[in-house]
Amino acid sequence: MDKHFTFAPIQKVKASQLVEQAIKRAVIDGTLTIGDKLSSELELSEQFRVNRSTVREAIGSLSKLGIIHVKKGPGQGSFLVEDLPRTLSEKFEFFMELKKITLDQVLEFRIVIETSTAEFAAQRRAEEDLQNLMKILAVDRDQKMEISSLVESSLSFHLGIAAAAKSPLLHLILKSIAELLRRCIVQTVSSRETPSESIQEHYEIYDAIFEGNAPKAKHLMLLHLENYRKRLKELGVNLLWEGPTIEPDIS
Repeated sequence: MDKHFTFAPIQKVKASQLVEQAIKRAVIDGTLTIGDKLSSELELSEQFRVNRSTVREAIGSLSKLGIIHVKKGPGQGSFLVEDLPRTLSEKFEFFMELKKITLDQVLEFRIVIETSTAEFAAQRRAEEDLQNLMKILAVDRDQKMEISSLVESSLSFHLGIAAAAKSPLLHLILKSIAELLRRCIVQTVSSRETPSESIQEHYEIYDAIFEGNAPKAKHLMLLHLENYRKRLKELGVNLLWEGPTIEPDIS
């Protein structure tokens, strides 16, 4: 007896989607690199043998994804975005404000991600990672640093640990939310007392990573972030996320 089986219809793929996929593949395999300028719309249409509107649609889609930046005026053209994490960060920020994400929820997210990066860093760090972290800590000891410099130094330390973890995805996630981390950090470093506490905790985390003690590094990062949350509350910082924060004027 013959079996009756119904096949799903073949989905039609738009030509612009094929062009988009081809450009993505060129980026992934290294044919196109960060900052490269794509061929003109006319040249691409001739290469792909499609009309210019199809190329324009593909470029528009890649632009919305944050992969390509379309520049108008002098030096105009379509360029591969040089700072993809920053592009992702902007999307994160919009999503957070849209979903009314609180600062406390950002801290919960940091605890999940950064305790893992500290643990992996202790297991996988190379000598150059230790040197980089120590260089950052040495800068932190400068009591005359401006608030903005303290913020960037603290951010660099956390990103340095993520790099030492040798986990590209975790590193990308932290780099993508770097602006969010920066805004979190600036909430406390406006107080000259709290940076010294935070810096001491950074040294303790570094020591655990240096020793290769993964459980200790993970635990110390957890304490560091929990203490950070406690300091925010002591300073009376509103734990509701309120979008862009203006750095405090300490003049």
